[in-house]
Amino acid sequence: MNRNTKTAAVIVQVLDTTGNPVRGAVVQRVGYRLKEDAASAYGVPEGDLWPTPSPAPTDADGRTTLIYPLEGEEGMQLSILFVAVAHPDFCRAQIELSVTSPTPLVLQQGARLTLIGESETKDLCIHADLGVAPFPPPVDWVRSSTDTVTARIPVGRYAVRAIGRSATGEIWFSAPQEFRAENQTATLRLALTPGRSVAGALDSSVPRPVQHGIVVAEVTTPSAAGINLWKTSAPLAKDGTFLLTSLPPGDLAVVVVCDGFLSQPTEADPRSWKPQIFSADTPSPLRVQMTPSGTARIQVLGPDHEPLSGAIVLFSPNQQFQRGNTILGSCTGTAETLEKSEAPESALNNRYQVQTDASGIALISNLPPGQQIFYVHYADYEMPIAFVQSYPVRDARIEIMAGAVVEQTVTMEKAGTRSLVSEIEKYETSLKQRR
Repeated sequence: MNRNTKTAAVIVQVLDTTGNPVRGAVVQRVGYRLKEDAASAYGVPEGDLWPTPSPAPTDADGRTTLIYPLEGEEGMQLSILFVAVAHPDFCRAQIELSVTSPTPLVLQQGARLTLIGESETKDLCIHADLGVAPFPPPVDWVRSSTDTVTARIPVGRYAVRAIGRSATGEIWFSAPQEFRAENQTATLRLALTPGRSVAGALDSSVPRPVQHGIVVAEVTTPSAAGINLWKTSAPLAKDGTFLLTSLPPGDLAVVVVCDGFLSQPTEADPRSWKPQIFSADTPSPLRVQMTPSGTARIQVLGPDHEPLSGAIVLFSPNQQFQRGNTILGSCTGTAETLEKSEAPESALNNRYQVQTDASGIALISNLPPGQQIFYVHYADYEMPIAFVQSYPVRDARIEIMAGAVVEQTVTMEKAGTRSLVSEIEKYETSLKQRR
């Protein structure tokens, strides 16, 4: 995002489902899409890059004004704003807003659900977990007491689960219960029981002591109304063992990373490195099958073909879990997310982001075999434009080999040397001509 880009304003109106204006709604910018890249989706960092005040609540006519930059990455134009709309008497909503032809944002009153967690202990702080296929709506739960939370939920069919967290970090869970939201006021009382622990170990192919190991896990709990997920992580001991604690019932999907090895996917997929799956009745300790990972040796040169020190080389290997979300690169567990309004910075992702040394070299290890995409970042320079099946991109691809080091050189250009927007326009023009 260009810090000095010009801005524009769009007037938005918030209505209820009967067409009446909603006064006092807060509309926040949370992301945007680019005109030249219809598949793009970027988050909005408030502050330095979008130095405009937060919008005023909607007026008596349900209107407010949003300020947005005219340009995004590489000078591309913004076409869509992703906005979050909140009002205490309505369901929270996330909506796509066209900046050229905005339509009213419509809020539902929905059902007002109060959830009470019941357990043998009195020190549990209750949270709510809402599941629906394929994705749950954004919901703001308001706490009225330690064991009670309330929220407005859009009309629909859901699986609701209560989660209790003790002062010592122990997690309790209720069984998922189906709930149909039909613009009513409802109360659910759900009994909680302690979470389970699952031990595991790596197979003997990984030499001991195991170095820099971590296991990232996801529990899937099927229910009639959807799937509730639970994410967690744990370090690997040097003897290759691990212990996952406070888990709900359900099947377990794990990805394990350590120096030189990755967990073997249960299901092969050329597009992503999938997890290893253990059914809910698999006896503990689990035995995780491992396979060798690969290493990339990336040399970065400046426009003068001299080594460029201090450039950032970033890989984002896609390790995809059952529901399509990529959580390799995020050690943030569900418990931490419930406790904090903002997820803590990922520790795992840092192992795939390396700064070049004095020779312009970055060594990135523990990569999944297969084709991987990487990016290079350096002030005032940018990667050259590459063409993937004739489509212009500003990244690079490299084929990672198991148990091997593969090398590639990137020669950076001075920023602005070539326009990615122009190349995309040329591609689209040629595509139309071929039709």
